Amino acid sequence: MDKNWDKMFETRLSKMTGWRDSTLATHHDSLTLFYPFSGPDFLHANYLYPHAPTYLLAALEPVAAVPQLDTLPLSDRDKFLDTLGVSLRDIFQKSYFITKHMKTDLKQVKGVLPPLYFFIQRSGHEFISQKFITIDSTGNETEVDYNKLHWQKTPGVKLVIRNIATQEIKTVYYFSVSISNSGLTER
Repeated sequence: MDKNWDKMFETRLSKMTGWRDSTLATHHDSLTLFYPFSGPDFLHANYLYPHAPTYLLAALEPVAAVPQLDTLPLSDRDKFLDTLGVSLRDIFQKSYFITKHMKTDLKQVKGVLPPLYFFIQRSGHEFISQKFITIDSTGNETEVDYNKLHWQKTPGVKLVIRNIATQEIKTVYYFSVSISNSGLTER
C-alpha cells in the first residue's frame, strides 16, 4: 500500500496539487462539492478542492458496516486488508474506479466505507463522527439505525472529519443511489 500510495502521489497527486495551485488559485472552494458517480473517491475531490467544507458523493455502490478489525482473527484481518488493497488497484493505476471491478471488490470489503476511510486517513484527516443517514421525502437528512439503512430509498453515511494540518472541519456525505434518469424517477 505504501509503495502504491507513494508512486501515485509522485506521478499524479503532486501534479494535481501543482495544477490546482496555479489554475484554481483564485477559486475559493467554500461551496459544497457535488461529485456524481464518485464511488468512494474522496481522494481526488479533496486534492482538487481541499478547503471545501462539504463533499457530497453519490454512486451505486453500497454502504455497509465495516468489520471491527481488532476483533477479527489475524487470518481474516489479513484477508480483509489484502482485499482492500485489490479494491484500490484502479485508483492507484488509473485515477478512477472501474464499475465492473467495484461490483466484485466492494462486496468483499463490505461496501464503500473501507476505501473511503483509507482515502480520508491517507489525505491527512482524522475522524470525528459517523452516522448512517437517509434523505426523507421533504429533503431533510435523517439518522437511521444501520440495521434499517437498506430499507431506505437513499441510504447514506455522514462523516465529519478534521484536516490534521489545518484543523478545518469537513463533512463528507456518501449516498448509494442511482442518479440515472430512471434511478431518479424511482425516488
